[in-house]
Amino acid sequence: MHTAEGAVDHAHLASVSREASRVYTKISGAWNDLRASYWFIPALMSVGAVILSVVLLRVDRQIGADIPPGAWYIFGGGPEGARALMSSIVTAMISATSIVFSITIVALTLASGQFGSRLLRNFMRDRSNQVTLGTFIATFVYALLALRSIRSVDDGEFVPPVTITAGVLLVFASVGVLIYFIHHVAESIQADRLIATTAYELRKAIERLYPAALGDPPPPQIDTPEAELPADFAENRFTVRAEEENVLQAIDTERMLEVARKRDLIVELHFRPGDFIQEGAALASVWPRSADEQEVHRQVRLAIVVGTHRTLQQDAEFGIHQLVEIAVRALSTGINDPFTAMSCIDRLASALAWLTGRSFPARYRHDDAHDGKLRVIADTTSFAGFVDSAFNQIRQSAGHSAAVYIRLLEALATVASRAVTVEQRTAVRKHADLVRDAALRALDADQDKNDVEERHSIVSRALLNAAANEERASKSGT
Repeated sequence: MHTAEGAVDHAHLASVSREASRVYTKISGAWNDLRASYWFIPALMSVGAVILSVVLLRVDRQIGADIPPGAWYIFGGGPEGARALMSSIVTAMISATSIVFSITIVALTLASGQFGSRLLRNFMRDRSNQVTLGTFIATFVYALLALRSIRSVDDGEFVPPVTITAGVLLVFASVGVLIYFIHHVAESIQADRLIATTAYELRKAIERLYPAALGDPPPPQIDTPEAELPADFAENRFTVRAEEENVLQAIDTERMLEVARKRDLIVELHFRPGDFIQEGAALASVWPRSADEQEVHRQVRLAIVVGTHRTLQQDAEFGIHQLVEIAVRALSTGINDPFTAMSCIDRLASALAWLTGRSFPARYRHDDAHDGKLRVIADTTSFAGFVDSAFNQIRQSAGHSAAVYIRLLEALATVASRAVTVEQRTAVRKHADLVRDAALRALDADQDKNDVEERHSIVSRALLNAAANEERASKSGT
């Protein structure tokens, strides 16, 4: 009886976990879109301004007559003065809002030209910019509602002193926010600040998508034995195709597992988050063929979230590409800023060093909560793929810059010192050789070539030390 109850509890917890994962996938996608919009925070603040005006007007109607006439901290003028004051606030807020818009557009234009248009979403996600815009719009809405409530003597005089005083305080707050906004924009368009912000977002994505190995080497990605696949897997399957072209943003793996379990299916996914999908492309292959293929088509598509752009929701490699884009643009002949490129290389090395101690998702997913059968075959990322994304384009764009080649090798030495598996060391070795070969072909000065060879030897020693450390750890573990 106890065992049965335990099984029921376990199944219930697994079901709750799947539902929570499904809800999280949907909510996180919607939240990312809201965070990157310029209307959500200002809209919330405007609603708050409406509520505040209603509350303070009610306070004025209840206690307005009890306010002492000589209270300096409360507005004490008549209807004409109150109307003139609130009219000035309304006009000033509209002017300030246009200034904020103009500064924002200039910042976005500069960032787009120097760093690439794909990084504009980072500026749009900036909470400070959204709150600044929301502050001026909310103050405008508040002042407009307060102005509407003021009545002259002929209409039955009503001057809301608390409401007007709060409007003046909101103006002072808006001035402070404007000063901060100008300072913040001047900082946010600096290359180092943008690189640091992008690297921070990448690091958060790595923490969320790749769990830490808690000090132990990450387990290797083990392929399922071929015997686990049905004998007719290649022949007796049907294809789920994309209905439109778009970018795959996320996959609800738990929902996919549930669909496969309920119908006793095996689903092989052909894309991963971040891939562009052509209309009619094969999203997935499903085994076996069945009478309800149309319903399976619908369920599989519902588990796949698509959109017009890449996000960091389930695509940490997108963060790598953002840093690479900044570096490649900095190395272009039009900009020629190797220092920015080297800053990007440092951040990429830090991210890859972090990845060395983390577990990558398995390609083969089993329904461990029920029968343990193979259910989903995913298209997964690998450490070698991340290293390729980080260093290939920068190496190809380095041209004749000895400093960039040297910094690439120094970055690879940093990653090599943290490598804990053969796959990681092999990837680092491959790129160290590629960088050395490219540098020796591109550079003319013997001293530059000697510096490159010296850095390459440092990478080699770091790889040997990492292999020795792994061997010692293996022996001590046994």
